[in-house]
Amino acid sequence: METNLRSVDLNLITIFDKLMQYQNISHAANALGMTQPAVSLALKRLRALYNDVLFERKKSKMCPTAKAEAIYPMIHKMLIEFEASLPQKGTFDPENIKMDYRINIDNLDGNTHAYDFAEELIKQAPNIKLILSQKLISDPERALREREYDLLVGYKELNEEGCRRQIIREDEFVVIAKRDHPRLKNRTTMSVEEYLEESHIAFTLTEANKQQLSENIPQLSNRKVVHIAPSLQSMMHLVRITDCLGIVPRVATYNFKYEAELQCITVPFKRYYRNLYAHWHWSTEHYRSQRWIRNLLLNVVTKVNKG
Repeated sequence: METNLRSVDLNLITIFDKLMQYQNISHAANALGMTQPAVSLALKRLRALYNDVLFERKKSKMCPTAKAEAIYPMIHKMLIEFEASLPQKGTFDPENIKMDYRINIDNLDGNTHAYDFAEELIKQAPNIKLILSQKLISDPERALREREYDLLVGYKELNEEGCRRQIIREDEFVVIAKRDHPRLKNRTTMSVEEYLEESHIAFTLTEANKQQLSENIPQLSNRKVVHIAPSLQSMMHLVRITDCLGIVPRVATYNFKYEAELQCITVPFKRYYRNLYAHWHWSTEHYRSQRWIRNLLLNVVTKVNKG
């Protein structure tokens, strides 16, 4: 027996969407501008419509059932596409945006450009709370889909159906040495033999970055590593005060406070470039606030790179 859509209150769809987002009746009610009893009544009607409890109370959360998890992507996509089809009213003013925005940065140079982006965001949209992290995400598509993060930045290209992506920049890797290095002073090139004769400082990498580097620069496994630093910045600091070498994305040296004390040398093996990507979930594709923030990040990175 077919369901007659004309008999279904379509307001229930928006209520279900908010319940999935907040998993809390009172929070969903506040977001919808409704009373808590009204949302509870709507949930009762939703349960009858789908013949499923949809949400089960566990401690302070309303946890979705398998049925709710299954239908949510379809319903949310429909709402996003419908909203995008409507004419946008009023002017878009970044100063009035109030939201949390979460970015995870999983790339070798860590927070390069992050401070420039944060500074510009504060200037143009002071009510946005920017939350930065630097973690290895085991399931990036899920993290974006469930809005654990709004944006993932890294070298790994995500091909999952739910992900959208944009290249932020192309990074070239270079060898770094202190500027008055006894054997490499004022050098811009070096041989593979010279590279392997020197001592090296590495820094802790995520498993993904270890694999990506070893696949593209096999010579790295033959170098003599005398110290592993906890971060790229600490590695660069040690390079400037020792005769050891390091290998980094060239862009990582731009904002380094000891840039004048380091020199960059072209890698003596196959030149290595990597695209740095920004990924987001399709469900945020048409939100003006999300688009504006993504464009701001791209503009800041482009401006810094040209500078």
